[in-house]
Amino acid sequence: MGLRYLTLLEANTMKAVYKGMTLNVPEPAAFVLHKFIISARRPNPAKREKDVDTAKDIGHFILKHELQRIQLLKVYDGLPNKWKLSLLAVLKKSSLEIYDYIHEEKK
Repeated sequence: MGLRYLTLLEANTMKAVYKGMTLNVPEPAAFVLHKFIISARRPNPAKREKDVDTAKDIGHFILKHELQRIQLLKVYDGLPNKWKLSLLAVLKKSSLEIYDYIHEEKK
């Protein structure tokens, strides 16, 4: 998988404390969008399906929380246009709920 997509995760981090350690982890919104984007590039159907399922599960959770919904749009806005087109194509096939949210908010 091309490393260029990792920049999405690196540019959108949050701090989490685990067992007394502070870790930088990807924002859930960035993780979800990243999973959808790379799923379209996976040659292995099983890995592609796993990426989509993971992204859908977390994405639907995000849609239930206002601050995370805002973050989802913020991360989406920061994507290059080519990535946005690829993402919307995947979302249209994989999760109409997330597609509709992003698509309606961006009109």
